[in-house]
Amino acid sequence: MGNLDRIRRLSHALRVCVALGMVVFLIGPPLAWANPTWMAEQTALGDYLSTEIAPWQQVAGATIWMAVGLLGVWMLSGLWLLFGLYGRGRIFEAENVRALRRFGMGLVAYVAASIVGETMTILVLTATAPPGERILAISAENSDVITLILAGLFLVIARVMDEGRLLKEDQATIV
Repeated sequence: MGNLDRIRRLSHALRVCVALGMVVFLIGPPLAWANPTWMAEQTALGDYLSTEIAPWQQVAGATIWMAVGLLGVWMLSGLWLLFGLYGRGRIFEAENVRALRRFGMGLVAYVAASIVGETMTILVLTATAPPGERILAISAENSDVITLILAGLFLVIARVMDEGRLLKEDQATIV
């Protein structure tokens, strides 16, 4: 079995994983917010939050995370396209570069949106607290930094792929 066959097989398997990730991004927020008490307990502020969450808070929280989830779907669509191209044996083409760039930029946007989404969620969850007990918390974790570094890596790899594509096109013109 050659490298291209291995790439095709692995790409098909990874495409399934990406599709599952897209489904989780879409159905995860509504499922999580269906039990808002559990959702509130998952934040770092679980001990400070009221056990009663108003319906508007539930809807607002789900909406915030659906927006973040849709951005996650857009991000993963770059990988979906890339693995589809690899699965068809298409390597070092302009579409591959665009798909990898979409994923890299989507990863950056997703990390930023997650940080903002977490902050907005905490604001929503503490909005009904008495004055002086409302909380504003903004945090970035080590995993966010590592993810941003990986996003940068994917963007650099996309540029390298673009150079490979240009070399491939240049070779094709040589007689």
